[in-house]
Amino acid sequence: MFVKKEISTITVDVTIVDPETGEPNSCQARWKLHPVDASETKIAEINAGNISDEQLVEADLIELLGITDEKGKSVSDDAELREWFLKWPHTRGPLIRSWFNAQSGRAAAAQKN
Repeated sequence: MFVKKEISTITVDVTIVDPETGEPNSCQARWKLHPVDASETKIAEINAGNISDEQLVEADLIELLGITDEKGKSVSDDAELREWFLKWPHTRGPLIRSWFNAQSGRAAAAQKN
């Protein structure tokens, strides 16, 4: 049974291809979920250059999940991690695309099970 309720966040997969090995890796991003009319307005603002990637992350990213360092130790989501993600092209693009995936309702597979 489907329950009609407001959903304010959505978790989506972020697939990142390691530029050295070509191997795909993934983590997850939990974003604010906007109603369709609000997300369409925001997309228009992004496309017009009025909202930067940094502003989008600051306003709508709730948390990054499933990230480890080279030793396998879990990395906490904080301003430094977000800055690192936005610094590198192989992580920046997938993170920003995940916002668009979130707004189109592409929840992570784990959320469906």
